[in-house]
Amino acid sequence: MSVGFGLLKSLVENDTPLSEVIERGVDESYFEQAERSAFNFIKNFKQKHGYYPNLQTIEVESGAKGVFSNLSVEPLDYWISYVKDRKKFA
Repeated sequence: MSVGFGLLKSLVENDTPLSEVIERGVDESYFEQAERSAFNFIKNFKQKHGYYPNLQTIEVESGAKGVFSNLSVEPLDYWISYVKDRKKFA
């Protein structure tokens, strides 16, 4: 399970402002490899178009096809706690 992709899926599916993630202290440094690519793609897409991209588009752009399929949509705080713990113990 990728906690970073879980956070991104919940962000997009709940249409939560990206600022809520950043205000909770999570920036691109909390994401690993393909997660980071997805985070930056989502951020840039949202700034350019005013809405979030489709999950399948994110998978293609980040090179992580199928990564969202087994992840549930949860409140941001659920995933943020895992992302922060992962970075703290990395």
